[in-house]
Amino acid sequence: MARRIRCATCGTETPARAAACWFCGDSVVEAIAVDGTLTLPGSVAGSTAADDPFAPVINARQIARWKSRLSLGLLAVLAVAVCGGAFAISAGLGFTVTLLVAPALVQTSRAVNREAARGRTVSVLAKTGAFVRSLLMGIAARAAGIATFLSITLVSLAAGQILAKVFRNEAICLVFGVVGVSLGVFAGFWVALKIQRQRISV
Repeated sequence: MARRIRCATCGTETPARAAACWFCGDSVVEAIAVDGTLTLPGSVAGSTAADDPFAPVINARQIARWKSRLSLGLLAVLAVAVCGGAFAISAGLGFTVTLLVAPALVQTSRAVNREAARGRTVSVLAKTGAFVRSLLMGIAARAAGIATFLSITLVSLAAGQILAKVFRNEAICLVFGVVGVSLGVFAGFWVALKIQRQRISV
């Protein structure tokens, strides 16, 4: 049986020796084979790497990984450039942007690697969308953490002041303040990490 490949543009099965798809006319250089391999035009139909060691047969999942790594590398270069520009403006702004961009880049990389492990090619637009969603999730996580910290701290301080007036002891206010700040920091970090660690999809 002659070896056939599937056009990456329209999905039509085409003979492996064809240089273009018979249905849409697009080049089949990146056409995915029906059995999960990719055969370049000009190879002998029905041949395999075992029959011909020089046959240009490439695994489709490997190509997906190469493309993912290349696009993620370009995205990382862009993120580094943005962080560098922020540091050039202000050190505080640079640290803030880095704390937001770095986790988003890591999450996007993990999501793309999961898809590449399944043999799926993720477009640049999908990767950019995943990065933006992860970045917005990071901003929301930090905002929620700060809000949690402030609410717990203010409630503890208010309770300490009320009890200090009732018992006429200023030490109670100090104790409630220290406990409130400690609980606020712990709860704020926990809420921020809980939101930030949610898995994103591409």
